[in-house]
Parts: sequence; C-alpha cells; structure tokens
Amino acid sequence: MPLNVLYLQHVGAFGGSSKSMFEMIKAFPEKTVHPYLISPVGSVNKYASELRIENLATVGISQFDNSRHGHYRNFRWLILLREIFYLPFTFLILLKARRSWKNIDIIHINEITMLPGLLICRMLFKQPIVLHCRTLFHNVSGFRRKIFTDIVKKNVALVIAIDETVKKTLPKELSPIVVHNGFDPRKLVIEEKEKTPQMRSGRFSVAMVGSLIRYKGVHEFIESAAICKEKQLSIDFLLIGDAPKSKKGLSQKVKRWLGLEHNIREELVNMIEEKGLKDYVRFVPFTTNVKEIYDAIDVLCFPSHLNAAGRPVFEAAYSRVPSIVAIDNPDNDTIMDGITGLCIKPKDSMALANAIAFFYNNPEQVKKMGEQAYLLAVNNFDSNKNALEVLDIYKSLIKN
Repeated sequence: MPLNVLYLQHVGAFGGSSKSMFEMIKAFPEKTVHPYLISPVGSVNKYASELRIENLATVGISQFDNSRHGHYRNFRWLILLREIFYLPFTFLILLKARRSWKNIDIIHINEITMLPGLLICRMLFKQPIVLHCRTLFHNVSGFRRKIFTDIVKKNVALVIAIDETVKKTLPKELSPIVVHNGFDPRKLVIEEKEKTPQMRSGRFSVAMVGSLIRYKGVHEFIESAAICKEKQLSIDFLLIGDAPKSKKGLSQKVKRWLGLEHNIREELVNMIEEKGLKDYVRFVPFTTNVKEIYDAIDVLCFPSHLNAAGRPVFEAAYSRVPSIVAIDNPDNDTIMDGITGLCIKPKDSMALANAIAFFYNNPEQVKKMGEQAYLLAVNNFDSNKNALEVLDIYKSLIKN
C-alpha cells in the first residue's frame, strides 16, 4: 500500500521550493507514495492538477519567517499582519483536508517558515511531521530562536536540510540531516506547451534564471553588464524569468512605500536604458523547459544576497554549465570554487564582472569547470536517488 503524504507548500507561485517538491514526488517509485497538496491559489495548484496530484488551495498559508533574509526587523514586522490575516484560512483549509483525506500517514512541511501550519497539522492529523528546510535560518540567540526550536523539537519527527550550507544555520539540537534537491533533465516536472524563446545570438552568453527579485542580485547583474561593456567584451546578458505579479490595493501600495514590494521589472528596464545596455541585456520570458535554457548559455550567474547556491546552479550543471555564485565559505556539496565554478562576495558587481570576464577570456575553463560541475550534480542531485532517501525516512517514521 502506498503511503499517504500531505505536502504543505507556502507559496502559490511556481518556484524553486515547489519545483523541488514536485521533482521529488515524481521520482518516488510507482505506488509507493500517494501525494496530497495544500498551497495558496496560484500556478502551484495548477501544476499539481496537471500532475494528477489531489490538491486544495486557499488565499494564503500563514507563516512565521525567521530565515536569514526574511526575519522580522524594522518595517518587516508589519508583514505579521498578513500572516495573522491568513491564519483562519490556513486552519480552515487544513480542517477541510482532514475531513476529505482521512488516511494521511505523513505530513511534509515544505519550508522552515510554516510554523503556524505545522502546529495546526499536528493538532488535526496527529501524524509524524517532516520539516523540509530550504532557506538559511536566522540562527541568533534570543526569543525567536527558542520558540522555533521548542516548537520543532516537540512536534517534528525529522528535519531535512537541502544542503550543508542550510544545515549549518539550523540549531544543532534539532539534529537535521541533509537530503539534496533532485533534478532529472530527461523528465521535466512540467512539459512545456509553448516554444522555448530564442536565446542564442552567437555571442558568449551569461544568464540569471528565476524570478526578478531584488535579493536575487539582478541589479548587480546589470551593473556587471555595464562594467563588461566598458571593457568592450562581447557578451549577452540574459535575465530569464518574470517579476512577481504586482497585486492591486491599499496593502500593496503600503508595501511599495515601505520598500517591501519586489516587482522591479520597470526599475530594471530604466536601469538598462540609462546605462545604454539595450544591446547587452535581454529579458527572456519564463519557461519550464529549463534544459533548453541551460543548453543555450555558457555560464550561469547566481549573485543572490542569500549567501547560498540555489537550484539553478545544479540544474545548469546537468548541461555542463559552470556557475558564478555569490557565497562566502561554500560547502563542496553545492559548488567548489575554482573547480565547478567561481565564488564571489555577495552584492559585489565588480567581482561578478571580473568572474564573467575570466570565463569570457578562458573558454577552456568554461568547458573544464562545466564537466566538473556535471560530475558533482550527478553525484549529489540525482532525483531518483534522493527521492529514495526521503522514502526511507517516511518508512522509518511509520515503522517507529
């Protein structure tokens, strides 16, 4: 009999965390896991339906964010008002799930921020909970750390970190284990229905892949393009992805005024025009056919402010594409500096430009590091192998 696993996803828009979740679900051996999904309304529940995953959607899932990037400080404390607003919707959708799906064996919380949902799941389902940590934890001493640690120790059966970098930030008393995300370029999570945009221009190409969000380092990417232009390097800079859709209403205006609004496409367009980069920087629409994206570029840039190597790094590696990652003291399970790519300081446009120029001037290093990146990805990010690790965790929790 398959295990009935309920997945709780915090964001409705299709992104890295949801994609990793779907990759894992698809990689489980046939008839071993029967997945159920709860998420905010958006492309996630749409994709779940396409994958024939039973799912329920609501306005929003209440969170308490103590990640390194999103932890509450200054004006960010106002975001708690949104989480309080989402709390009854979270309870009601989980109550509906409890009444609809009566034989749940495991609860899988797909991000570290969902403490309210975690507690509600524990109360309603009374089944083992797996907490999947995908972002760096703000691990500083204080009340918030103690609350988080106490809640997780009392209610969570096992904590999974997606890599060694994330694991290092988690409280040691939680005894997290590492199970890497997975990727299989032969089996895309969602089959692309539209033709992939043309990206090749014949020039050396570097790209960022993902949502256009400030903390992803998009401004540094454009500034590095300006520096490379001054050096007269013939390079295509590709921004592959879309800005999050901007919602209307008073709350959105307040968020924009406080600097909490992340829809910055217009700002980036103006920046490109002001710096005279129309022939250097191009926007490419989002596509789920990531294999064709990575096959068409020479180097991936991941200049995120999060000080971590994200999912695009190992996805690109499967196409033998090396990466430039903004990260201090990287662990060798995600990127090896000077071997599978180059590591630079976060928020440093000049360092990013210099790394791009290095690859531009040393094509043999692009090929050499790309091969090493491929070997690392195959070893650590095989979706089938990693899904089996999670399946073994499920089975052991049920057995115990």
